[in-house]
Amino acid sequence: MPMKRVYQTAGILIVVCWIALMAMLAVKQIAAFRPVQLDKQFIGATVESRQEWSGIYLKGSKIGYSSSELKRIEEGYHITEEVFMDLTVMDMPQRIQTHVNVVADGEMRLQIFSFKLTSGVISMSVSGTVQGQRMRLNILTGGKKEFRYIPLKEPPVLANSIRYFLLKKGIKPGMNYSLPFFDPLTLSTRTIQVTVLDKEPLEINGARHDCYKVQTSFQGMTTASWVNEQGDTLREESTMGLVLVREDREQAMNKGWGEKPDIVAASSIKVSRAFSAQGLSFLKLRLKNVSLDGFALNEGRQRLAGDIVEIRREEISPADMRRATVALPAMEPFLHATPFIQCDSPVIRDFVRQQAGREKSAYAVVRNLTSWVYKNIEKKPTLSIPSALEVLEKKQGDCNEHAVLLTALCRAAGVPSRVAAGLVHLNGSFFYHAWCEVFLGSWVSVDPTMDQVPADVSHIKFVDGDLENQISILKLIGKLEIDVLEFL
Repeated sequence: MPMKRVYQTAGILIVVCWIALMAMLAVKQIAAFRPVQLDKQFIGATVESRQEWSGIYLKGSKIGYSSSELKRIEEGYHITEEVFMDLTVMDMPQRIQTHVNVVADGEMRLQIFSFKLTSGVISMSVSGTVQGQRMRLNILTGGKKEFRYIPLKEPPVLANSIRYFLLKKGIKPGMNYSLPFFDPLTLSTRTIQVTVLDKEPLEINGARHDCYKVQTSFQGMTTASWVNEQGDTLREESTMGLVLVREDREQAMNKGWGEKPDIVAASSIKVSRAFSAQGLSFLKLRLKNVSLDGFALNEGRQRLAGDIVEIRREEISPADMRRATVALPAMEPFLHATPFIQCDSPVIRDFVRQQAGREKSAYAVVRNLTSWVYKNIEKKPTLSIPSALEVLEKKQGDCNEHAVLLTALCRAAGVPSRVAAGLVHLNGSFFYHAWCEVFLGSWVSVDPTMDQVPADVSHIKFVDGDLENQISILKLIGKLEIDVLEFL
């Protein structure tokens, strides 16, 4: 495959992080601290809907808008939210929409929800119902419907209803909330921390506003919001330079649109000392301007000392190449299905049986499956949450789709595997990227987008696991700098 096509898909991990961020816009829109009455005595009453609109901006350019609406119903509250974005990805225009419906009880605890993400011909929908200490999920992706259950410690709030949960609390400096919520994109329960700081003036269009500054923290990422005395959020500054501005419907939908920055190019990290990773066995880098706590930089083929990481390319011995599948208890989690890595699907299992045949060597199986994914999945930027079933059906996608499909195929073949996420070097810059790791007696990096077994040393792993882990990469965007110190 031409390097240009690899280059066009290598940095698309950032798009998945963007989608995760967009699906949680409501969490960051804690504008509505107005102490309105949402008491149970009003449940079922006929009242006027509450509707809010915001423009979404990146580096001064409008890239989208969001709208939300709250209605009282007999069961409690009905909340809807829509997010619309026009993005530029590697010079290609991309459009994405999300729609969320929530039914919550009188205390804003989640009862029923539906979530749909649409991007071109790709779509994903999830709906769920809280049933005591668990949630039943219906997932439709790749034309297939699946049912999953996830445990709950307590009834959560859905992301887009958190602001209404907070409506009843009022606002004053020093207030601090820790709230559990369910994220429909990563299908996981999380905790968000909301702190009301002191008053801080804000100037908008030459007018001064006295506002409370509100800080929202989530997985180490922080969002700042400026909320006036009436409870309206006038401005929010989020991860990756994202800015939300309260607007009316006409302004949010139709005004302020212009040239949109390329989100992949804007997130790349240029280095002053260029190199080619081909044939290298060792790479030494300094990672600057960010906290490296909590990242998987000191394991496997990587060693971290302070802010310096050393990466050595794995050597797979002839004995390891002949080794059969490793069945260790510690590897069991890396053989299990997840909502988007459907290795237990009959479709995927049948495909693996046909593709792998009677091959007994785990390495040979991985090599075979990696080459198949590389050759048969069209390299194309895809704005969606990667699902192995859908990738196998559509046969297109970027690095995320390649990684998720290969992980599912390897697990179905009995080879422990997981998705890895971090950076890869191409043409003088590092790009955010996703690939795989497989267990062949030890963890070995595998890149199906580039057909590399093992992956070259320019792959810097920061996290592994599903999307709920990958989005911690957001903490690095726009901050991380890299010095190339040595390569051999």
